[in-house]
Amino acid sequence: MKYRVVFHLDEDDDMRVSLALNNIRNLIADLVDVEVELVAYASGVNPLRRNSGYSDTIKMLMDRGVKFAACSNTLKGDGHRS
Repeated sequence: MKYRVVFHLDEDDDMRVSLALNNIRNLIADLVDVEVELVAYASGVNPLRRNSGYSDTIKMLMDRGVKFAACSNTLKGDGHRS
């Protein structure tokens, strides 16, 4: 059976970000056939930025097939192009 799981992140709170990333790491370690995506919006986009303190963990998860998506409206509001 293939599983598909979406996590969402709407805060730039260290405890919440760490919890979400650890939950993703545990999920992909426990399930063989799983697709995982983290969708971020509002201040939850900040941890996904290249210079964040989570960059290494995010890269490792991406290397394991986890997808990350940032809300285009949030990025436009911050002056970034989507």
